Amino acid sequence: MRKTLLCAIAFALGATAAYSQAYVSVSGGYGFQAHTKVLGRDASNPTNISELKGSYGEGYQAQLRGGYFFHKRWGGELALGYLHGEDMPTNKNKMLDMKGHGRAFGASLSVVFNVTDNLYLRAGGVTKIGGKTEVDTQLNATLPLQLFNPLAPAGSTVNMKADLQNNFHGKIPFGFIGGIGYRFKVTDNINFFVEGEYLNINVPRKESKLKSFEASRSIGGASQALSVEEFKAYMAKVQNSGTAPAALKQLAGQLSPLLEDSYNWEGKGAPDAPYSSIGFHFGVTYKF
Repeated sequence: MRKTLLCAIAFALGATAAYSQAYVSVSGGYGFQAHTKVLGRDASNPTNISELKGSYGEGYQAQLRGGYFFHKRWGGELALGYLHGEDMPTNKNKMLDMKGHGRAFGASLSVVFNVTDNLYLRAGGVTKIGGKTEVDTQLNATLPLQLFNPLAPAGSTVNMKADLQNNFHGKIPFGFIGGIGYRFKVTDNINFFVEGEYLNINVPRKESKLKSFEASRSIGGASQALSVEEFKAYMAKVQNSGTAPAALKQLAGQLSPLLEDSYNWEGKGAPDAPYSSIGFHFGVTYKF
């Protein structure tokens, strides 16, 4: 029995030594949205409000991988990736326009299986190790001046404009990554490859930080720049107004967290940010 076990171990080690091979690869490509989630609402037409769905995973992707084949068919692979995401509309109405995009670094650990010398499959786990979701918000609203000054003449208005950017950071997420690829041999050490990749991951929201802010008000043709604190005071008056429409109060409430230098979203029911995608990569592999 002992001899049989020793023979099996020796055979396994011999097979590993015979087929062991290390490699590195670099690739680039593009990912399309998958497993989209509701990012906000389009209320441009108040009588026909629709949901805005999307995934921040859409965009240009790059990867650096290192792997090792323990056997002719089986290997393991560690990869680092970067996503330069496309703009996704997150909220839109007659006064507000919000767009977001991902800038993310990720890492994955996968098992690789060679179906043939050229065709391969890989599958494993993935996490986000850095980056952010950047959200750009533009407000252009003409409001009754009496909302802010009860003594203002009836019918007088104030035009409020704001342009701000927030960086959203999330908790450490875990998801699934998988792919199918085909290698084209160039030399004994160099292969070109093309592959399709599937990524399913959602990032729980943790906090947001105000990156930039610019706002102004215009009354009777006279314009004045507003600080963050002044603009926050205007939004607070809208929220506390007894005459403001419910939709306007909701808008002011939506903007309030984005005006804070740092805002903690934990425990506030914020939805996870989707980063799922289906994409194609082209790259080159060097075998040692």
